[in-house]
Amino acid sequence: MNRLPLVLALVLALPVAALDAGPDDVYIRVVDVGPGLCTVTKVPGGHYMVYDAGHWIGEHCVRAVREIVHGEDIALLIISHSDGDHLGNGKAIL
Repeated sequence: MNRLPLVLALVLALPVAALDAGPDDVYIRVVDVGPGLCTVTKVPGGHYMVYDAGHWIGEHCVRAVREIVHGEDIALLIISHSDGDHLGNGKAIL
């Protein structure tokens, strides 16, 4: 008898606790902006980096930056290339 489906069902039914990043942890949020991704990274010392600025349609990346950065300066903003799904919210983030 194959018990794998039963085990998977039990594991998937368990509540998942969110991980809280401590002051010495690196925290990275990957944001799905539709056709691409944006990442917001916090490193120890209160420094922040944003990789790609999201799509010009929608504000998923901007919302993540506002939620994570809390008024601090962004130390580094990297735009991987000039397509709209990578630089679209750059101005709003800056």
